Amino acid sequence: MPQPNNMRVTLDHNCLIDIENETQEGQALREIITSSSYECFVVNIGASELREKGIRPNTYHLFDKFLIDIGLKDVKRLNPMGLIDITYIDFSIICSKEMIELSKEINKILFPSAIEEDSLIENPPYQPIGRKFLNRLCDTHSMWCHIHYGNEIFLKSDKNFHKNSKKQKLIELGAGEIKRPSGIRA
Repeated sequence: MPQPNNMRVTLDHNCLIDIENETQEGQALREIITSSSYECFVVNIGASELREKGIRPNTYHLFDKFLIDIGLKDVKRLNPMGLIDITYIDFSIICSKEMIELSKEINKILFPSAIEEDSLIENPPYQPIGRKFLNRLCDTHSMWCHIHYGNEIFLKSDKNFHKNSKKQKLIELGAGEIKRPSGIRA
């Protein structure tokens, strides 16, 4: 049970996969989630990365089932900015110009060489380039949610977030700490 003043932790989509696959990082995550030192959050845009499990913008209940199946039924959720055909209308928020600007700053840090003209219309998520674009979009919006909601530790096993050139810039934007699940104590 979370206690007052415990650290607010955002679990990236890869954390969910680590838990599902019972990896070493997944075991560390289970300890963090059940610890009284942390209050953990799942980002709802993570559902958008589960298309191979049949989860689509009109099937959020399957994301609920996935979270229940991996033991995260009671973990709190963070709603991303609404993105047509990506996010779930009932589980996203209307965004302001400032919110969009922050997401663009995050995207430039994480994916400086990505082509700005990428779109899911030209590259649907079931095609390799569309999946890559969707993954970048979800990474950007996961970090956006983490900063927007004022969480303190962002857990991600992806090496891209841990590169010194990127990590420091994300921290300067308000990311707090960026760690691998095995990098914090339960």
